Amino acid sequence: MGLQSREQVRRERAAGGALNFSGEKLDSKVVSISCAIGDRFQFRFDPADPIISPKSTSLEEVAQIVWLGISTTDSGRPAVQPADVDRCRAALQEIFGSRAMAVTLDQSMNSLIPMTARRSAWRRLQAKMGIRLPRLGASPAASKAAVALGIILTYAIVIPLAKWSDETHPIHDPPFLLRMAAKVVVRGGFFVLLILLIVVLRGIGSLIFPGFPEGCGTLSELSLFSAVSKPPGESTRGWTLEEVRDHVRDIVAKVERLPADSIDMKRALAG
Repeated sequence: MGLQSREQVRRERAAGGALNFSGEKLDSKVVSISCAIGDRFQFRFDPADPIISPKSTSLEEVAQIVWLGISTTDSGRPAVQPADVDRCRAALQEIFGSRAMAVTLDQSMNSLIPMTARRSAWRRLQAKMGIRLPRLGASPAASKAAVALGIILTYAIVIPLAKWSDETHPIHDPPFLLRMAAKVVVRGGFFVLLILLIVVLRGIGSLIFPGFPEGCGTLSELSLFSAVSKPPGESTRGWTLEEVRDHVRDIVAKVERLPADSIDMKRALAG
């Protein structure tokens, strides 16, 4: 049962990746590579894509499949393009200087912009790019703290309130329907209060500890989001096979914790 559960988890993760593994037994590293490729290029596989066998498909073949997928503009599937990345990187460079050029496609914006500067930087980035960006939310740490604090406050409010109600308005041997109604009210009120507190605390957290919104948290995500405002006549240069090959090599090296120059592109994906 445990093995089946782990395989199911891998299947669910693989569904968000760039490679089609339909019917293949999956390794966690292979799934991580597929998801990393998908995140870097903001590209997800289609069931009609060639099925990849991790043990027989080489990294070179993987790079070619990904390159063909992100180069097909009439497929209806989104994928970030170099021109979009260049535009975002240029805007970041105007704000943050030369260090913006070292930002990788899948690097978190949180690691580039300090928390105290995020709100002003977000406004400046919006002005530079000429688009309306989503509002900043709470940072990941603030969101987790809001959930934990919301649970603690809910118990701190509901339990004393329930005891006070029993002591001030005791009902001896209540009928069955009344007992059931009381349980529904208490439990329903518990979850309503919990959700309300989490929403309020996250709102407060977003003001004090801002974080980048979902869909704009990395350079790749921000580039894809900004693509809708692409200026007329702007270059639409696509990725070259060599660029995609380098990205695939870099991703495999990071997942397997090896130097990039030690990755042989002729080896199998699961090699």
